[in-house]
Amino acid sequence: MNYNNFFKFFLFSILYNASEFCMTTSGNTLTTTTTSLPLITTTALTTTVTITQTTTTTALTTTTNAITCGAITVLKNDPANSLDITQTETQQADGTSVLEIECVSPDPLTTVTFFWNNGNNGMTASTTNTITASLICGNNGNWELTQPDPATGNDVTTEITQIECVFI
Repeated sequence: MNYNNFFKFFLFSILYNASEFCMTTSGNTLTTTTTSLPLITTTALTTTVTITQTTTTTALTTTTNAITCGAITVLKNDPANSLDITQTETQQADGTSVLEIECVSPDPLTTVTFFWNNGNNGMTASTTNTITASLICGNNGNWELTQPDPATGNDVTTEITQIECVFI
């Protein structure tokens, strides 16, 4: 057997991987049979994957229990000059209650003044015969008036349980 030729053929077959071979020996003669391999075609498969992300948004609704404020006592300490007061309560979108109060003198030549808590928490004067104010229902269930402090000019909030309207 001629190993030199066998080795060359073997390397050739491995390097080119293009044929199958079969060898037989008959004495000192090497018989080689070569068969061509079929042509192999590869096909690349491309797959497209689409990923969709869905976002769900939930609206949060907060319900606030409205605080109810008690009634404001209308005082008439001066029977000759005390006037009636109109009170209109409204519920705001945010759940707060607002009380609009108004006092009108029948005489257009007079001025009117609100006295808060029997005058203990000051007064609010008008230069005409009509006066209005807005009170907010506070967290503790009392009506609150916010107005500038005459001494400092800073806003001051006062709980209001009594009101009087007097014309001069």
